[in-house]
Amino acid sequence: MLNKTRRTLTLIKGKSIDIDPNYYKSSYEPELDFDCLYCKNILTDSKEKDVWNRPIIESQNFVVIPTLGAFLIGWLLIISKMHYLCIGSLPDSLFPELINLKRKVKYILNQTIGPTISFEHGPCSSYERAGSCIDHAHLHIVPTKIDLLKDLRKNFKIKKSDTIRESKKFFLQKRPYILYENVNDNLFYFEVETLPSQYMRRLLAKKLNLYSKYDWRKHSEVKNIIATKDIISAYLKNKSSRGKNECTK
Repeated sequence: MLNKTRRTLTLIKGKSIDIDPNYYKSSYEPELDFDCLYCKNILTDSKEKDVWNRPIIESQNFVVIPTLGAFLIGWLLIISKMHYLCIGSLPDSLFPELINLKRKVKYILNQTIGPTISFEHGPCSSYERAGSCIDHAHLHIVPTKIDLLKDLRKNFKIKKSDTIRESKKFFLQKRPYILYENVNDNLFYFEVETLPSQYMRRLLAKKLNLYSKYDWRKHSEVKNIIATKDIISAYLKNKSSRGKNECTK
């Protein structure tokens, strides 16, 4: 739960962290945002969470959830447990963990559903949002063979990259960006200015002839969310069972 007076955030599994919001060592350390939907609905300890707010995979500093408005089965979000504005604002120490978790999530989706693309709207402030609609670091992992590279290249300046750490350069230079990784694991950055909210969802929905469903606020797609949770949970359960059986042989 959130406590404005004490500036305390109770995370999942009951872990509490006290934060002084007036003291930060650098421009990319987290602020405590009591109005953030992710902080309130996903990262707080509650037994009455909606299915789309329940993490299905967790690491020390990140959770993975099936996204609200998933017009494709298997659509997942990797979300930071602490309130960072975007991936570019993460401290250096968290990138190895994020990279490993992203690799794990992509592998699971490849094994269960199919190839994936990844993307992030990377705002550099709450006013320069790069198409994002929630100012909290989150990476979309989407099972689809659709490639959005040509559409993005046509509209924005492109930069190929070998690492997701490149996000930090854009953030520290106050350059809003779109991060995009295609099915071949090629990573690209696009420097952007003002974009409509949910820009990448709009783009993907249009390519799939599902444009009427792009807005997660109007189309929750709960059936797809439940299907995603069931598929991933079954895979993890079977993997765990196989591991136990191998240990008893």
